[in-house]
Amino acid sequence: MRWRTILKHRLICAYVLLARVGLGCLFLYSALPKIRQPYDFLSDVYNYEIVGPRLGLFVTTTLPWLELVAGTCLLGGIFVSGALLVSVGMAAMFTFVISWALYQGLRISCGCFGSGTETITYLTLIRAVGILLASLLAYVAVIAYNRSTPVSSPRNHGTCISASLPDLRQEAGRGRRAFLCHVGGQRRANEEVRRERQSVEAAADR
Repeated sequence: MRWRTILKHRLICAYVLLARVGLGCLFLYSALPKIRQPYDFLSDVYNYEIVGPRLGLFVTTTLPWLELVAGTCLLGGIFVSGALLVSVGMAAMFTFVISWALYQGLRISCGCFGSGTETITYLTLIRAVGILLASLLAYVAVIAYNRSTPVSSPRNHGTCISASLPDLRQEAGRGRRAFLCHVGGQRRANEEVRRERQSVEAAADR
């Protein structure tokens, strides 16, 4: 059973690493144009017709930097669980405002990757929902991993979760060796059982 637990942990680590890299690059790609062109992003925020001047200005000044920090933390493996939780919150907000725009029939730019990059469609909504689900699943995976790893373990509290790609390859090698040892142990046990049966059958024949 130990190799199954190790394999489960490795799969969690692999998914979280892919989610970290994908979401981190996405947030950085989304944040930089908004930081370079804040007035264009402010116009996009007002076009949704949800927030007033003060709240719109607050969103314009905070959201790009929040995306930048979350993306940097995800790529760097820093405060991974917190960065994923922020990612869940932002993705939920994106899903809501895009759904609102589609419901109101607004033909506006989503402002996702800079002003005027794309008009909101149902594909935009599907992408936002995909980001939300990926972030939520990665966050749940991190929490499950941390709870299943003992405090005294040398790989505790998200060490594997925040690992880089070379670290993950090393951990995968350990899991593969543990699995091979398990399989080899089973083979030896089966061989011993077979020999005992042969000895009992030989004694009965005598």
